[in-house]
Order: sequence, then structure tokens, then C-alpha cells
Amino acid sequence: MREVFKALRELRLIVGVSQEHLSEKIGCSRISLTSYENTQSRPKRPILEKWLLALSEEILLYDATHRAKAREFSKTKAVNGTKSRRKVKGNED
Repeated sequence: MREVFKALRELRLIVGVSQEHLSEKIGCSRISLTSYENTQSRPKRPILEKWLLALSEEILLYDATHRAKAREFSKTKAVNGTKSRRKVKGNED
């Protein structure tokens, strides 16, 4: 079970969510969340379910945000004429 809580902590850090924000979403104190992530105590089932749901939402938001940024970056490159050019067979200079 330790690995699960450590993995949840790592996911939270990857998507850039603070303990304060996540603890507010799941209805526990930041200190309790720290204790769960460090495997010093275990959350009750309702808190764990809220934790998983809240983190899933944050991951989806993170993914959508980064996909949108990547699309915008690609558009900017195309507009600026910096889109990579591949050699086409039979059309080499």
C-alpha cells in the first residue's frame, strides 16, 4: 500500500497540484494529506475515493491544458514558417 500513496504523491507533483488545493478538494487537512502521502497514516475509504477522483480530474485538466498548448505551439511554428521540412523522395535539391 505504501507504493500506492507514494505514486499518488508523485502524480500530484507531476500535474502541479499543491497539497493545500488537493486537501480542500477532498475534505481533509493539508497535514492529514501529508501524513497519507508519507505513509504515516491511512485515509478512510471515503477520503481515498475523493482523493482518487480529485487527482483524476486534475490529471485530465493537466492533459487537456498541455495538449492545447502543444497545438498552439504548432500553429505558431507554422505561421512563422519554422515548420520542419522533410525531403520528399524524388524532390531533392
